[in-house]
Amino acid sequence: MKILIGLTYYLPNISGVTVYAKTIIDELVNRNNNVRVICSKTSNFLPRRQAGKHQTSKEKIIHINGFSIGKGFIMPMYWYKSIEQVRWAQVVNCHLPSIESFWLALWSKVFGKKLIVTHHCEFMFTGTISNKLIAIVSWPIHFFVYLWADKIVAYTEDYANYSSFLRIFKNKLVYVLPPIKIKKLQTSNFLPRRQAGKLQKNKKIIGYVGRIAWEKGLDRLIEIIPKLIGEIDFEMWWIGPYKNVKGDSYYNKIKLQTSCLAGRQANFNKYIKLIGPITHDK
Repeated sequence: MKILIGLTYYLPNISGVTVYAKTIIDELVNRNNNVRVICSKTSNFLPRRQAGKHQTSKEKIIHINGFSIGKGFIMPMYWYKSIEQVRWAQVVNCHLPSIESFWLALWSKVFGKKLIVTHHCEFMFTGTISNKLIAIVSWPIHFFVYLWADKIVAYTEDYANYSSFLRIFKNKLVYVLPPIKIKKLQTSNFLPRRQAGKLQKNKKIIGYVGRIAWEKGLDRLIEIIPKLIGEIDFEMWWIGPYKNVKGDSYYNKIKLQTSCLAGRQANFNKYIKLIGPITHDK
């Protein structure tokens, strides 16, 4: 089967959406499907030498040039270049939120292709000004994508009941938990600098896995640091990308926030260990 996957950012950018998509794509390819991925070409995440690194003979990546606005990426020629890709495909799978998915959905209806929408989250009217503008612009665009979809994949029914989009289209919903690859990880592969196995016996580890970004609620973790200092011996291990996170500079604000909350006691490097991303696929 010919399957077109559409999402804004793809590998080597690391996020929940890209890891989800890569896991699905690997399995589709393993089952002898031909897969194409249409996504942005961003200078921060795609050096020329890596352009073909993440694709196989049955996985082709189509990169579209454009420019960033906050967390979004504007691709002026996407509407045109996506026509050929949709005509090639038998099934189109859009990963939302993604403003450019409108064109994939439109061409899918024009050319009679099956359209599957995977709902990861939706833009909220909070955060930076650019994020609020994107949310305002994206709402009607995403509405039509959901309207034209043949099926919509949601994580859970509970989440769907509180989503401004999913609860409108309950007759199209299919509930599927995110796919994962289960394999043994060697501690030495991702914690060489943290002296794995040499922690003090009574030290408590508070873990977080995800992008280091404002919308993740990390400020709540930082707020508990003053309450824990002197009470227990602890470290926070934050596992995930924290440099060059698209549309987010929260990493640069963490030290200031930590210092303001806990005064001189809250040394950033002492209490928060930034482990960095652990790639799911080598």
